[in-house]
Amino acid sequence: MASTFQEVLRELRGRAAMTQEDLAGRSGVSVRTIRGFERGERTNPQTATVKLLADALALSANEQKEFFALAAGPEKEDSSGEVAASPAEPIVPRRPRQSDHLALAAEELAMGVGIRLRRAYEHQQMHDPFPLPVRWTHVSGVLSDHAGNIHAQPDGEPAADVDLVGGFGQIAEIYRRVPSGRLVVLGDGGSGKTMLATRLTLDLLREREQAQPVPVTVSVASWDPTRSRFRDWLSGLLIRDHPGLARTTSGGLTLSAALVETDMILPVLDGFDEIAKGLRGPALQALNRAALPVVLTSRPAEYEDAVTVTDVLTAAAVVRLGTLTPADLAHYLPRATRGNPGTAPGAVAETRWHPVVAELTADTPGPGARNVNSALSTPLMVSLARSIYSDTPGRDPADLLDTDRFPTAAAVEDHLLGSYVPALYGDRSSAEANGRDQDWHLDQVLRWLNYLARHGITRQESGIAWWGLGTALPIWSRAIVVGLVSLFTITLVYVVIGAPLSMVIYGGAFADTLRLQFVNGFLNASVAGPVLGLAYGLVHHFRVITPVPSRIRVRIGRGLPPGAIPLAQVRTRVVTAFIGGLVFGGAVGALGAVTLHSTMVSTLSAAAELGAMFGGMFSIAAAAAIGLVSWFESPADADSAASPVDSVKTNRDAVLTQMLLGGLIFGLVVGLGTYATGDVFYTVIHDVAPRLTDGISFTRPANALGAGILNWFFGALAYAVTLTAWGQWAILARLWLPLTGRLPWRLLVFLEDAYQRGVLRQSGPVWEFRHDRLQRHLAETGPRTIQPRPDQR
Repeated sequence: MASTFQEVLRELRGRAAMTQEDLAGRSGVSVRTIRGFERGERTNPQTATVKLLADALALSANEQKEFFALAAGPEKEDSSGEVAASPAEPIVPRRPRQSDHLALAAEELAMGVGIRLRRAYEHQQMHDPFPLPVRWTHVSGVLSDHAGNIHAQPDGEPAADVDLVGGFGQIAEIYRRVPSGRLVVLGDGGSGKTMLATRLTLDLLREREQAQPVPVTVSVASWDPTRSRFRDWLSGLLIRDHPGLARTTSGGLTLSAALVETDMILPVLDGFDEIAKGLRGPALQALNRAALPVVLTSRPAEYEDAVTVTDVLTAAAVVRLGTLTPADLAHYLPRATRGNPGTAPGAVAETRWHPVVAELTADTPGPGARNVNSALSTPLMVSLARSIYSDTPGRDPADLLDTDRFPTAAAVEDHLLGSYVPALYGDRSSAEANGRDQDWHLDQVLRWLNYLARHGITRQESGIAWWGLGTALPIWSRAIVVGLVSLFTITLVYVVIGAPLSMVIYGGAFADTLRLQFVNGFLNASVAGPVLGLAYGLVHHFRVITPVPSRIRVRIGRGLPPGAIPLAQVRTRVVTAFIGGLVFGGAVGALGAVTLHSTMVSTLSAAAELGAMFGGMFSIAAAAAIGLVSWFESPADADSAASPVDSVKTNRDAVLTQMLLGGLIFGLVVGLGTYATGDVFYTVIHDVAPRLTDGISFTRPANALGAGILNWFFGALAYAVTLTAWGQWAILARLWLPLTGRLPWRLLVFLEDAYQRGVLRQSGPVWEFRHDRLQRHLAETGPRTIQPRPDQR
């Protein structure tokens, strides 16, 4: 073979009779990269790239050894002539050739992730006026793996530490220096870990070439490694944030699972310390079993505890973020603040921060300055100070130097955390300047944010998922609420819809018909309400179905084959619906038996007969409705979760469509069943309220039509409240929680306004608090304990 990598690559490509374009198509490596290798413009190719090229060229085992040796350079060959195994063999991705649809899914995912992170980067003002100088040091010793493992060197071969020195803007370059592709970023709370993870992902996306893994930043707080395999959890999270990835491949996997299983995802896992303490060790073990590159951020103590009880993250280099210096504050804070009015033309504009930073950077800072320097040593606290003092009129940062009010650095931090929300919601002119006309009362805002913060902590979730609001309540409390709301709604449907319908079908006086339908509706609702509440409780207690945002829409006649939802899920839904219909039908039969018969024997006999008849009818109707709706489901559009508000609206439309179709099928089956069983329904009402039904003629077709139409609405309601995330959201978050004062009635408006003000941030279809320290502070303090603005005291 030739003597250099560029020469041997050209030689092997020629032997295989491939053009550069042919090799690119077979390997997944871009034409530009291959051309750069052959011209000598690109050196030090990554092992994963060399592996792809070797597979595409169909090299023998000996040829692969020499190919890898030439790619790695002469220093990688030991004295015995043995070539080092391809670095980090279990860690570096080994991907099969991608099909077109999988490659397209990866490109769409990369674009979607980039757009969202860019919005977050700009919304959090990470670039304004310039990024804070986040620095780090290389951590070796017990928290980091051996250098030989990071380099994947054979036993006995020396390996130097990776050079990880760099600055905020070089994080992608630093990461690429790690041969294993595994990096742990440690830092205290607010030190900039999330900011650094965001910048890393954006830089990697900007420089990413086709067929390279897509970096995706996700919060790892919700992962329970004892319940789900890492790849399965990651796949589900990708589908939540990018619903288009729920489409299935020819092999039966979702696009999300296919991307994860073929190592086309580079997970950037933020917030390892937010995993429950007892799960961090198993999480590290699971990550070590997963043979893929990964970036992990954590607070030092939590990571060290996990390492102590298990092991380090295999083959991972470790860095620790440092603190900001007084010089950093002196450069940043004045430039992030408007100049004082009256500055002479051409003169350097003084700001309200200039007197403060002069104290902070003095040769011998006073006690107050030392407290402030310590408190503002993290990007989080600097950002809060900027929002409170730079962006809000009428506040003087010199107050922070007052040691009577703030005797310690911790007191300064508590003050900043407590003053942040009042500063944002107390400035009417700022709200108007940003197009916000909401005039929320501060006490209400703090009470609502307190509930949201406690909700997330109770559920051990970093995000505020709209479909999960209210689920911090006990299951059976929620079931009672669902039952009561269902009882009221069904009765209302019978009165509002059933009365006019009854007059059209049967005739009769309006007042009598209205009273009849009220009695009819209340009797049905008195059975349906408890049954629906019980069904909701059982479904959630046994986790038969976990309502999540509907990732599907009913699409008929659009060239999409049915059966996009896995058969196992359809079967679970159908069985659940069948059992629910059986229980409801049996209850209706029992009610009919009680009203029609006076003796115990006749009542029991009739209950068995009517229960079997109604149970069979309603169970078949429910199973048919759920089965057909599920069969016609297909994944929603890829951009349907661009924001939480978009996710709510998209899922509302999807569920309403499903309710329309499912209710129609349910009503049709019940109508046909009513026609087949005769006049039993209205015989019950005759016996209960004979005076109300005098003069009304019930015929079998009329009974069937009336029952079919009313049960259309009942079936739609039953489906929504028991099996959909949007139905749960509508009852708990939009009705019950506002009714009890925990959340506002205009909930979406409030959450979106909180996002615009900077209290919340967005991650796909969920909101998150700006930082977990702010969330914990809001959860621990009530409206009366949070610092108000001076003009609100």
